[in-house]
This record gives sequence, structure tokens and C-alpha cells, in this order.
Amino acid sequence: TFLAGAAAIVVGYHGLSCVLNAFYYLRRRRASQEWKIQPCRLIPVQSPACWSPFLGRWFGRREGKEKFHDLVCAFNVVTAGSAAGFVVQKIASGNTRVLFDWKAAGALPGVVGTFCLAVGWQLVLEYYWHRLMHLPFFYKHLHKMHHCYKSPQPFDDMYIHPVEAIGYYCILYSPPFFIPLHVYGFVLYMAIMGVCGVLDHSGIKLAFVGIYNTEDHDKHHEHFDCNFAFPFVWMDILHGTFAGDYMG
Repeated sequence: TFLAGAAAIVVGYHGLSCVLNAFYYLRRRRASQEWKIQPCRLIPVQSPACWSPFLGRWFGRREGKEKFHDLVCAFNVVTAGSAAGFVVQKIASGNTRVLFDWKAAGALPGVVGTFCLAVGWQLVLEYYWHRLMHLPFFYKHLHKMHHCYKSPQPFDDMYIHPVEAIGYYCILYSPPFFIPLHVYGFVLYMAIMGVCGVLDHSGIKLAFVGIYNTEDHDKHHEHFDCNFAFPFVWMDILHGTFAGDYMG
């Protein structure tokens, strides 16, 4: 169970990142004005996997890669996968609040309700954690690393100080220990957080009106002092730190 959880994160992360590179940064590179959020800052790629911290050296290198990009990203991917494996193992052994029985979870209303609670839990804790990382001391010693990329592209999201990353993983993987999620709700929660984490740092224009827009977090990397929330902007709207268009 540990290996299954870890593999889901590592393989899913690499798979989605490579697909985005292949479809946009390679196949549609000449039409970057149509899909790239900051087209003037597009960095060409040589292959879908050339930015992978594990595969990059065999599939070509990119320009502008930070010196320790591969080392830092590899550590964080392994850490994220290990954390997922640990949680899955705890779920399988019955040491979390995750439920497998549909009726015990409250049927559809209960499953949906606890899923929304888990998302809200993550939204609130992540927002304040992110704001903490922008205080001068924490920014200088931790978060500045993540902001090296002003226009992130696939595989840049894992370039984050390991101490900060571990702190966020504690938030990301905490709902099963505090909320009586149905296992389907937990899987959906993890899928949304994982996919949005990659898309937020893809540099590609993708949006679901009123719910999610990749341009919001890209703007955070470009301007630094806005759009701290992940993956949805509601905490930014509540605190007056949102910059962009919402609901058109």
C-alpha cells in the first residue's frame, strides 16, 4: 500500500507534466501567444521530460534551469510520494478517519459534505501558511527559492525549499486524520489538489469560470504580493489579496 500511494503521486505528477510539455511547449510552441500566460517569458523545451528531476539529463536540458533544480525537485517529489504512501498505508490499516462504507459516511450528502470540508480545510490552512512564507524572514530563508521562476512551466512547482514543502505536505495530507472522509472523497480531493498544483505552475491558460483559473497563481509568481490562495481564490477574495478577473 505504501508503494501504491507513492507511485500514484510520482507517476501521476510526471505523466501530467510531460503531457503538458508535449502538447503545448512542443506541439504548439509556435502558437504560444494563444495559450501561454506570459508568452514573452516562454523557455523552449527539447522533449516532454527534459525538465524532470529524474529524467532530464537523458532527455535534454532546458535553458534557465536553477543550479540545484534537479536535486531540490527530486527530493520534494520523493517526499510528496513518501507522504502519500504513508497516508495510504494508514488508511488501509484503519488508523485514520477515512470510511469505506457508503452508508456510514452519510451516503451522497455525507460524502460530498466531508469532501467539501476537506477542501475548505486545505484552503484555509494553505492560505495562512503561504502568507507566513511571505513574511521577510521566511521569504528570505525559505520561500524565495520558489519565486526564482517568474513564469513557471511544468516541473517548476517542485522547486521549493524542502522545509516549506514538508510544512505544506502536512497540510495537504492532514484531512484523513481529522475529517471522516469517504475513501472516494479522499481520492477526489487528492486528484484535484495534485492536478491543480501542476496546472498552477504550467504557464498555460486554463480555466473553469468562477471556480479555477491558472492565470491567478501565475500572476502571484509575476507580481509576488497577490493571489496566495490554492487552488481556489476564495480566501484571497475574502482577505482582499485577489488580483484578476472572477466570474468574468
